[in-house]
Amino acid sequence: MIKTLQDSQEILQESPDSLVQAADSTEGVLQAGKEVGAAIDALASGDISSFGQKMGDFFANFIENVLPELITATLVFLFLYVAYRITRKVLAKVLGRSKRIDAGLESLLMKSFGIIAWTFIMVTVLAQFGIDVTALVAGLSIVGLALGFAARDSLENFISGVTIMIDRPFRVGD
Repeated sequence: MIKTLQDSQEILQESPDSLVQAADSTEGVLQAGKEVGAAIDALASGDISSFGQKMGDFFANFIENVLPELITATLVFLFLYVAYRITRKVLAKVLGRSKRIDAGLESLLMKSFGIIAWTFIMVTVLAQFGIDVTALVAGLSIVGLALGFAARDSLENFISGVTIMIDRPFRVGD
């Protein structure tokens, strides 16, 4: 226990800037939410001038803290989406020209690529907002492991089908 506590203290001493940066990015979003709540309370009580001031504070906070993260996340998303589309087209051409891969296996590979790519894109975009994606990735891993154990027989049959599609031990008309 003491060893773990000492290790965590060393990690905190080594990277305090990254912790402060993560706290600042989420703090701006939380502050914006509090300002919207206060503005709604002012509007509900009938205080229009206070509502206007609180909404002005919200927009100032939004422009200062949230907008840069939103712009960065949008640019990252656009870059990754374009890369995904280009890679998908190249992969479709390569798989379409291959004589060893039939249409069923090509469809399976393209769908698998799509799922993996979109998961990567979403995790990367969420990371731009200051969200701790390590917990999300760990959770996805645990869910995948649990589904793997729960659907073991189905997965075995699925993998057997993929193996048959790749090896082609027999053809139509045999």
